[in-house]
Amino acid sequence: MQTRAPQLLLLLVGLPLLTSAQQEIYVQSLHRTSAFSSAIRIGTSSRQTGIIAVASIERSIKLYDAATLTEQGSLTGLDQPVTAFTLSRDGSLLFLAKADGSVASWRVHDRSYGKEFNAHATGILALAELPSGLLASAAIDRTVKALDPAGGRILSSITIQKDDIVTLAGHPSGKMVIIGTAGGWVRTLAVPQLEEGKRFDARGKITALALHPDGNSVAVGGLDGSVRLWNLEASTLQAAVADRKGPITALTFDPRGRWLVAASADSTLNIFDARSGAKVKSIAENDAYFTVASFVGEEVLLAGTSKGVLETWRVLEAPPDTDPPAIALTKPPASQDGIRVSREMYEIQGTVRDRSGIQGISIDRGVGGIEVTDAAPPDSVQGWVTKLFRVTVRLDSIGINTFELRALDAFGNIARRTVRITRLSSDQVVEVISPANNFETDKTSVQLQFKAWCVVASYKAHVNLIEMVNRSDIREKREGDVFTEEIPLVIGYNQIELTATSATGEKFSKTLGVNRKLFGAISAGPGAKLAPKERGPGPQRWAVVVGISEYTHRGIPALKYAESDAQAFAEFLKKPEGGGFEPDHMRILLNNDATLENLKEALIDFLSHAIDKDLVIIFFAGHGAPDPARPMNLYLLTHDADPSRLGTTAFPMWDIQTVLARHITAKKIVVFSDACHSGGISADFAARGVNVTESNLINQYLADLARTKDGIVVFTASAAGEVSQEIPELAHGVFTYYLLEGMKGQADLNNDYTVTINELMQYVEEQVKRRTKGAQNPTRSQTAYDKDLTISLIAH
Repeated sequence: MQTRAPQLLLLLVGLPLLTSAQQEIYVQSLHRTSAFSSAIRIGTSSRQTGIIAVASIERSIKLYDAATLTEQGSLTGLDQPVTAFTLSRDGSLLFLAKADGSVASWRVHDRSYGKEFNAHATGILALAELPSGLLASAAIDRTVKALDPAGGRILSSITIQKDDIVTLAGHPSGKMVIIGTAGGWVRTLAVPQLEEGKRFDARGKITALALHPDGNSVAVGGLDGSVRLWNLEASTLQAAVADRKGPITALTFDPRGRWLVAASADSTLNIFDARSGAKVKSIAENDAYFTVASFVGEEVLLAGTSKGVLETWRVLEAPPDTDPPAIALTKPPASQDGIRVSREMYEIQGTVRDRSGIQGISIDRGVGGIEVTDAAPPDSVQGWVTKLFRVTVRLDSIGINTFELRALDAFGNIARRTVRITRLSSDQVVEVISPANNFETDKTSVQLQFKAWCVVASYKAHVNLIEMVNRSDIREKREGDVFTEEIPLVIGYNQIELTATSATGEKFSKTLGVNRKLFGAISAGPGAKLAPKERGPGPQRWAVVVGISEYTHRGIPALKYAESDAQAFAEFLKKPEGGGFEPDHMRILLNNDATLENLKEALIDFLSHAIDKDLVIIFFAGHGAPDPARPMNLYLLTHDADPSRLGTTAFPMWDIQTVLARHITAKKIVVFSDACHSGGISADFAARGVNVTESNLINQYLADLARTKDGIVVFTASAAGEVSQEIPELAHGVFTYYLLEGMKGQADLNNDYTVTINELMQYVEEQVKRRTKGAQNPTRSQTAYDKDLTISLIAH
C-alpha cells in the first residue's frame, strides 16, 4: 500500500474530490421491514418482476415484493450456507451458490428446486447471470468459471494467480465479466472462454464493484472508504471520493446511470451524481450499517443492514409533483355549462397541462380512442408539458349524458373532469325564447328570438303557412347562439312555424301561436270563427277548390263524393292548421257553381291577384275526358259540359298550362287533381271520368304541366291508364280521403308537427296503393319544387 500512496496523492491532486456541494435530490422513505435477526449478507432483485431475494447466515432465503416489502415466500433448512445468488433476468429462477462450491436453481413461482451441480471445490464468493443465460462464478480458490446452469456443466475455468477474488460482475454486453481482487486489481475476462483481457490497478484494496449501465465505466469501492470511477476501456481514473470513515460494503448504479450509491461500514448510504461526481444525498442508519444495496426499477433504491432490516426509498431528481394535471376544454367551451346538442355523436376537444409530464388521457365510452398530439404555441406554456386531445363520444340517450375525462401525470396524479352533454330530442333542438306560446299583442309585428342547439345552415319562418323569413347566409353563429327576427302579424290568430336546417341537412321545427288583437277588442283564439282579416305585409295564400259530383248532361256519369271531397278540403284550408286561408282569397266551386265561366274566372282573373311571393293551391275533383273526335285533346269537365261539344263547353287542358305560365305569377303553386276518364260505375265504387276503353292521358298531361315553370308541383290521384276510385265506407274518393288524413297529421313522418308537401305525397302514395291493392297509384310531378314547402301544421 505504501508503494502506491504517492501515485494516489498525485491522482487526487489532478482530479476533483467528489465532495463539492450540489443541490440535493429528493429521497422519500417508502417501506422498512425486519427480514432476519442477523445481518443481511447478500441480496439481489429482479427489475422485471419486482421480486427481492435476501439471505443471512441463518441458512435461509426470503423473497419480498419490492413495491410493499411484504414477504412472498422463503427457502429454509438449507444444508449449506448460501454464499452468493442471483436472479435470472426474467425473475423466474434464483441461482444459489453454496459454501461447498455447488450451484443450484430454485423456481420462484412454485418454490421448487431445479438442477444442482458441483461448480467449484471451495466456497463460491460471487455469482452473476449473463445475458446469454450462462452464469459466471468466482470462488475462494481464486478460480473463475463459466457455467451452463441448464445443462449443469462447466464451460471454462481460469485461476487468478497470487491474488484473492473479492467480487465479480457481468458486463451489460454479455461478452465479459469483471472481477475485483483483494490486491486492488480490476480484471476483465472474455466469456465463455474466460480469456484474460484488460487489467489495471485500482489504487486500493477492493471491497465492492459496480458497472455503469452503459458498460463504459466501473465504480470500485475500497477498504479505506474510497470510491473511484474508472474508464473501463482506457483504464483511466475519472473521479474519486476519499472522505468515508469505513470500508465500502456495496456499490450500485440506478438503471439510467444518473446516480451511484455507495454503502459504507460507517452507517451511511451516500448517493453521488454519476456525471459530476458530487454527493447529492446522504442517508444514515442509527445502530447498524448497510451491507447490500441495489435499485429495483428506475426510482426505487433497496438496502439491507447489519441488523437484518430491509428498507426502500424513492429517489427522484426533484420533489414529486403532487398536483394533478390541468384539464381545459375548448369544445364544449368552458363558458357553456351543460352543452346541448341534437346529434348522437359529439367531439370533445381540449388541452392537458402538467409540469412533470403526461402519462395518459382517457374517457369512458369514447368512440375510436383519444387522439393526443403535442401542443404548439399559443397552446403550449414554457415549463409545462402540454397535450392537445380530441375524442368522439356517443350520446346514448335523450337527456343528460355524463362523461368522466381523466388525465394521469408522470407521478401518478390523476385529474378528473366531468363533462355533461344534453342530447335533445328533435322537438327540443329549436328553443324559442320569445314570444311565449299564445302571446297576445296589438302591435303589427312581434320579435321572434330563438336558440338552435345545432350548427344552423339556414332557417325559415312561416306565418299561417306563408313564408316570412328565409335566411341562408349565416356566419359566426355557434350552437346555442341567439337569433332574432321581426315577424309581421295579421289581425287574429297567427301560427308561427320556425324551421332550422342544420349544417348536416337535418330539419328541426317549432310552432307557436300569437294573437294580434285590435286596440280595445278581444282577440279570437285559434278555434274561433274569425272576421275578415286586415291585410298584413308578406306573402299571401290563394286557393281555387273545385268539386263536381253532378253534371247537367245525362251522358256524364254522376260521382258520389267529388263535391264533399272539395268541400272538406276547402274547410281544412280555412283552419289555422291548414294555413287559415281567408274567404276572400278562396274560390270554392261546387256542382252548379263549377261552370266553365266560373272556372275561367277563378283560374284566370282571381288567381292573377297572386304575386310572386304568394302561395297558390288548386284542387280539382271531378271528371276529365278526351274529345271523342280528337282523343289527344283533353278537357276538365265542368258542371255544364256537353260531351258532344267539349271544345266550347269544357276547360281545355292546354288552357291550364296557359294559366300557369301567363296569368299566375306566384312561384309556389300546388295542384291536387282527382280526375280521370272511365264510364264504369258499380255498387261498390264509382270511377271518375268517361270511356274506360281509352288510354288515360289526363293525369299524364297534368303531371307535365309542372314543367311550365319552376316551383309548380302537381299531385294526381292515379297514374296514366288508371282510374280514381270512390269508396262508400270512406265517404270520399280514396285519394282525397288520405290527402285530408295526411294534412291532419298522419303524414308528419318525422314528428316535427309540420307536414311538408314531400311528406304528404309520400304518405298518400303508400296509403292509396295499399287501400286499392295497387290498382291506383298517385303520381307526383318530377320537377324542381320546394320539397319542404309546409302544407299544414299540427297543434301541440
